[in-house]
Amino acid sequence: MKLWEIAWKDVRIRLRDRKGLLSALLMPLLLTMILGAALGGVFNQEAGTLPAFEVAVYQGDEGNVGQALVENILQSDEMKKTVTVVPLDSEAAVEQSVQEGKTDVGLVIPTGFTKQVTEGEPGKLEVLQDPGKAQTGLILTSIVTSYTERVAAVSAAQAAIVADVAQSAAVSTGGAAPNIGQIAQEVIGELTRAAETPNAVVLEKPVGEREVSAKQYYAAAMAAMFLLFNATIGAKSILNERSTETLSRLLSTPTGKAQILIGKFAGTLCFALLQFGVLYLATRFLFDVEWGDQLGQTLAVAGSYAVAVSGLSMALAAVLKSEGAADIVSGVGVQICSVLGGSMLPLSQFPELLQKVALITPNAWALSSFTDIMTGAAWQALFLPIGVLLAIGAAALCFGTWRLAAR
Repeated sequence: MKLWEIAWKDVRIRLRDRKGLLSALLMPLLLTMILGAALGGVFNQEAGTLPAFEVAVYQGDEGNVGQALVENILQSDEMKKTVTVVPLDSEAAVEQSVQEGKTDVGLVIPTGFTKQVTEGEPGKLEVLQDPGKAQTGLILTSIVTSYTERVAAVSAAQAAIVADVAQSAAVSTGGAAPNIGQIAQEVIGELTRAAETPNAVVLEKPVGEREVSAKQYYAAAMAAMFLLFNATIGAKSILNERSTETLSRLLSTPTGKAQILIGKFAGTLCFALLQFGVLYLATRFLFDVEWGDQLGQTLAVAGSYAVAVSGLSMALAAVLKSEGAADIVSGVGVQICSVLGGSMLPLSQFPELLQKVALITPNAWALSSFTDIMTGAAWQALFLPIGVLLAIGAAALCFGTWRLAAR
């Protein structure tokens, strides 16, 4: 078909451009190596490793449950390496400390907390977190939730053991009052120690089963960033042919307008897929980057992202008037999208608001999908991002083709 001839012609032109080829292939590999080494500390490369943080604590509870949370959990030998407890004398002081950035997160243990938990009522602890430090808030929430759930379970178990032992002893002694304290003490002691051990802390894990290293992250981040440049490069190709009347001559031939324009789209799509393939193989075999166990998942995300990028190239060609404008979009717009989409720093380090804003960029959807695949995510976790990327590509392609054909 004519459109594939047009597509192959565009791919050949890109392959002959040595400078552009080096930029598309060599630069992402160099940046992967540099950023992966320089920013490796941002990532927790060992399972269970936590970032160090300070907790402002108001201890309003006079019972042993609240005190054990602070002394046996947060200030245990294991947690001291990570958590620094800053005792304060009021809830307002805790809130002020977090707001002013003196501590990373706050914990309020209210009066009567021990009584609530031991009587089977839901204990109401309050975690105060800085929106810009959401990770520490999630970690502390997980720690205290795990602890309170275990204490509640122990209280229920104690009550059940005492009742069961009393009933059994009463039957065996003919109704005589048994001394159940000594009988149940050993079991209750074991349950209590289990509730207060810091080893039982539950930490949040990624969508899948494995951690993502800095090298893995930046292999995916640089691939997402440099594939995005195809949107402006594809647009510049169309704008160049329009300024040199090449596009007009093509459109005057018997070949349909839609076929010609879709051929331009297909050319950008093919080069983007080729570029990703080279980056995938290079990072896999040169840097030993594990992209995940499911190659089909990686190819599905890469293909849908290439569709989105190629569609955007058509939309940009339809709205931009010159190659100079495309250069500005390439130099500024793509860089903004790259930073916002997590290609420079992980999105987890951004404030929650910026994490939501990042979803307007296609590279954020692609990058998060690649990292999910690396952690062992199931196909169900990828349906939404793949659908979003395909929708972006289809909408941009329809808009761009319509505008260009109407000119």
